[in-house]
Amino acid sequence: VRPKDRDEARARATRLPLVNLTARAASDLLLLATGAFSPLSGFMGYDASRSVVENLALPDGTLWPFPVLLQLHPSEAAAFSPGSRVALAYRGELLGTLQVEERFTVPGKEWAREVFKTAEEAHPGVAAFLASGEAALAGPIEWFGDASALELSDDWRTPAKTRAEIARRGWQAVAGFQTRNPIHRAHEYVLRTVLEVMDGLLL
Repeated sequence: VRPKDRDEARARATRLPLVNLTARAASDLLLLATGAFSPLSGFMGYDASRSVVENLALPDGTLWPFPVLLQLHPSEAAAFSPGSRVALAYRGELLGTLQVEERFTVPGKEWAREVFKTAEEAHPGVAAFLASGEAALAGPIEWFGDASALELSDDWRTPAKTRAEIARRGWQAVAGFQTRNPIHRAHEYVLRTVLEVMDGLLL
């Protein structure tokens, strides 16, 4: 939503049925809105999700590792039909809206086996995926531009701001590194080695 239209869009959203997002879904909404999940423009439908699960790629061939889903429990999802618009909130703050194009059942254990190579809930990724709900809503999103409810780190940047900073530093070749654990000595060794051949490093 353009900045000048946000107050009006937020006011309209207060009259819509509401979905309260999990922290994961709110983060996904932010990444969709800022282009970090480009070329996606919203939460994925069944066909796109199945393509990712089976082929690690979107239907157009773009590599993609994991479906970006707005999962709900079936009793909650049943209230929303294709063609409806719903408001999306996190911690009591309206973040945006979803134009519902599709509602579908998530074959949780089947997809977990494909993605995680196990359906055992001892695996934290599997446990989180299965607990998120067996239904999903899909469609394009609208974002109101306020991420304060997500309590982001001061180091967080949108893709556009990240590209601008890389250009400002004059970097041509940049390596990226992501880990779910604190960086340890082995990571440090690898990263220092990378910096011998690259201009910069994005953590």
